[in-house]
Amino acid sequence: MLSYALPARAEPERIGIMSGGVTGTYVRIAQNMADALDSNDLRLITMLGRGSRQNIKDLIELDGVDLAIVQSDVLREVARTNEIPGAVQSIRYITKLYNEEIHVLVRSDVSSIKYLEGAAIAVGRQGSGTEMTASILFEGLGIQFDPVNVDGKEAIDALADGLISAAVFVVGKPSSLLTALEDPQRFRLIDVRLPKSVEFPYFDVTLDHDDYPALIPPGERVSTVAVGAILAAFNWRVGSRRYSLLERFTNELFSSIELLRSGPYHPKWKGVDLKTQVPGWTRFQPAQDWLAKN
Repeated sequence: MLSYALPARAEPERIGIMSGGVTGTYVRIAQNMADALDSNDLRLITMLGRGSRQNIKDLIELDGVDLAIVQSDVLREVARTNEIPGAVQSIRYITKLYNEEIHVLVRSDVSSIKYLEGAAIAVGRQGSGTEMTASILFEGLGIQFDPVNVDGKEAIDALADGLISAAVFVVGKPSSLLTALEDPQRFRLIDVRLPKSVEFPYFDVTLDHDDYPALIPPGERVSTVAVGAILAAFNWRVGSRRYSLLERFTNELFSSIELLRSGPYHPKWKGVDLKTQVPGWTRFQPAQDWLAKN
């Protein structure tokens, strides 16, 4: 009997992206990109991350990480403080993705952020972007608090048990964690105003009933603050194999933006504007080249 060997199939090239926690928006956005761009030649490998600050370190230090989703305020703070040496030289941004809203969840009997003076507040994991954003905003509001480094379901459980007074989540609306709350009538989202001392990259936004039907009554709005989520890339040497892979990824991502906006993907894609600039940071040159041609 004759046997025929099938021709060997070349393995697709792989690009690694550091996203966020399993209940957050980062991981859903990263997986959307992986699904939309997946082919026999190129695969986007999504990794669970530990917040924007750690994502920046992982992007610079970890093998296999070519991309990361990070908050724009963390990028700015890293550039300002040089707390991660070489970050500005090692990172380029491909595009701003979307806005992340700051959610301050409290028990239903708390009506104002002023009641959180001196309180214990969950601010995400230590070193996370949420921790940094909460610190900047509460300091700007003149509210001192006791930060507690827990996030996700653990933070909500601690709030329900009265161990903390509030939990801060910096996540693109609608947060799957908050839409899936058990006994949502026990909680509420409270207004957060942008302090006069805090400027770019923060801006005022609102949450409404359509975002969180169980937390916000029809016709009501919750004022809050948002910050941009950025798709960052490691600054590989021009002409290197990894640089060429990122160039290819960028071209395919930008060419697929209408599919991501209109397909069965996260609603945040509808607001992505590829032309938006991120002050203080350098755009990945192939991204700039694509925009100049299209």
